[in-house]
Amino acid sequence: MNRFILPAFLAVTTLFALAALRPAEAATFRVSETYRFELFNFSFDENFWAGSFPDLTDAATPVPIERVTMSFRADYLSPVATALKFRPNAAVEIAFLDFEMVTRDVPGLSVAQTLGLADLTSPQFVVRPDRDGKTVLVLGGTLTGGGVSHRFGARLPDLELLARGSEGLGATFSVFFDSLKSFDAPDYIVRGNRVDLVGGVQQETWQTTLLSQSAVPAPVPLPAAGLMLAGALAGLGAAAARRTRAPLTACPTGEDR
Repeated sequence: MNRFILPAFLAVTTLFALAALRPAEAATFRVSETYRFELFNFSFDENFWAGSFPDLTDAATPVPIERVTMSFRADYLSPVATALKFRPNAAVEIAFLDFEMVTRDVPGLSVAQTLGLADLTSPQFVVRPDRDGKTVLVLGGTLTGGGVSHRFGARLPDLELLARGSEGLGATFSVFFDSLKSFDAPDYIVRGNRVDLVGGVQQETWQTTLLSQSAVPAPVPLPAAGLMLAGALAGLGAAAARRTRAPLTACPTGEDR
């Protein structure tokens, strides 16, 4: 009787695994996109210590950031919703190809300098869908050099628009500026899809260029059902291998059976 228990158990496990598997859902592509950003006309956004000290940086202080330019390659799995079923983040890899932030000399706040790719540390990014199903890219890092450490972050609300050269309404690029003042934490921001009026002349705040784009098949790891199926099939194979006919042996009386 026991010889039927293992095969029956393995057969039931296999049926459950086959029912749970959805091979089409695991079909994903590794998308690689390279972008160049040029950001101008930063404006004061907020200050963590606002209202606490009288001499803190505020909107009346000259903006210390002249411009930021950068190029980066982002690799992620698409469709994003499918990838997120099997892993916590659709992001695969980000590589900054160049980076430059130019600051101005603002007394008591900043000194004129240029921070570049060699000063960039802790790059990170996340790719996820929003409530409307659009693919959101969030990236950031830290620029350290000359005794300062500025953190930056960008939120791009729609990668499809980004690939067409538009940041999209709601895109933001923020720099959490390391002020020379004590207890001073000003944030400066550029918002996408916007044109500012500077000195009576309209000037763009953000320019986006898609430098390259490619996609190659990249299946995500099998879900738990796939592992169940693989284990069940292996168990069935092992059970079949054990069911070999025992060799003939002599009877105790010495007569053949």
